[in-house]
Amino acid sequence: MKSYQEYQKSTASLRQELDKIRREHAERVLQELRECIIEFGFRPEQLMPPPCTARRRAKYYNPASGATWTGRGRPPDWIRDKDFSLYLLPANADGATVSGAVAPEPLGR
Repeated sequence: MKSYQEYQKSTASLRQELDKIRREHAERVLQELRECIIEFGFRPEQLMPPPCTARRRAKYYNPASGATWTGRGRPPDWIRDKDFSLYLLPANADGATVSGAVAPEPLGR
């Protein structure tokens, strides 16, 4: 029966061998990708589209400080535990969402 140390050694050597094989495969895959990009004429933006940089419009406004909040993420201290509708910006008070679509009616239970 193998000892714990022997298992540790064999595990370490297997990990090294696995890492080596993975690097070899990664190099082949990368080369294949480069060839396909050239062959089919892909542009960089087709492969890796730029991240969305559009900022969300503010949905809530604090008249005391002038701070705004989009309604995403954790609510700031000035609106936490309060009625959000009191802080809605006038453009959003009619039920329109930030994107301009009309918010659906809540479902009754």
